[in-house]
Amino acid sequence: CVAQGKESGAAIGGQTQDLAPADGVMYALRDVTATVDSIPLIAASVMCKKIAAGANLIILDVKCGAGAFMDTREKAVQLAETLVEVGKRLKRPVSAVVTDMEQPLGNAVGHTLEVIEAIETLRGKGPEDLQELCYALGALAIITAGKATDEAAARAILQETITSGRALEKFKQLVQRQGGNVAAIDDYALMPTAALKVDFSAPSGSGPLWIEHLNGRAVAEACKLMGAGRSKKGDPIDLGVGVVLHKKTGGKVAPGQAVATVYAQSQAQADLALAKLSEAIKFSSSSVETPALIKAKVL
Repeated sequence: CVAQGKESGAAIGGQTQDLAPADGVMYALRDVTATVDSIPLIAASVMCKKIAAGANLIILDVKCGAGAFMDTREKAVQLAETLVEVGKRLKRPVSAVVTDMEQPLGNAVGHTLEVIEAIETLRGKGPEDLQELCYALGALAIITAGKATDEAAARAILQETITSGRALEKFKQLVQRQGGNVAAIDDYALMPTAALKVDFSAPSGSGPLWIEHLNGRAVAEACKLMGAGRSKKGDPIDLGVGVVLHKKTGGKVAPGQAVATVYAQSQAQADLALAKLSEAIKFSSSSVETPALIKAKVL
C-alpha cells in the first residue's frame, strides 16, 4: 500500500498484520471492555495507522450526528481536537473538519450505489453536498501542502483536475493497481445490482411539503434489513441493495412525489425498507432550513 502510494500517488488501505498490528488487538480489547467510544483510544487508533504509513500531511473528516459514531457536534469537536493535538505532539501537520452526518452524505446509501455516486462525483456530476465536501477537504490539503495560497486557488486546481478527467483517470489507476475491475467504472452493469426498484413517496395532500428531518442511522438500518450490512460476524453482504434519496433535509416536495428509491432483491425486502424509511423521514408543511454541512474546523 505504501509502495503503491509512492508510485501512483493514491492508495486505499487499512490495519493489517503489517500496518499497525497492535491496533487490531487493541480494538478487539476495546470491544469487550466497553471502551469503543473512548475518545483517547479512538484518537490513538485513527492516528497510529496514518503515522505508521508515513503520512506527512493528514486531513481528517470527523462525522457527527445520527449516522455517525460521534452523535453530537460537541463530541466530534472533542475528538477532532484530540486528533490534531496528537499530530502537533508528533510534529505532523494535522487538520480536522467536523461534518454533518445527521443525514446521509450524498444521495446513495449502499455499496454499489455509493461507488457509482463516487465515480459520478469524479466526473463532476455528483450530489452538491458530496462535491462540496470533496472541495473543502481537498482545498485544505492543497493549502496545507503549500500548493496554493488561498481556498479559491485551491478549489480552482481541484476543479481543473475533475474537468480535465485526470481525477477519474487516477481512480482507474488506483482500482487497477489494487486488483479491481476497471471496466466497471465505465459500465455500472458490471457491479452487483438489485432486482427491484421501489419508490418511497411523500404523503398525498393539497399543498407542498418539506423534509423536516432525515435520520441517517435509520436509512442505514433500512439498507441493513435488506442485507447491506451484517447483524453478526460472518453474515453475507448484498452489495446491490440500498437506497437513493431524491430529497434531503430542507428539500421541498410535492404531495405524492418520490422522495427515495429502494433497491431490493424482493418485494418483501423492499417492504421492510419502506417501513423503516417512514420512520427515517419526517415531513413539515412549513419551509425548513437546509442544515450546514461543515460544523467546525480544527486546524
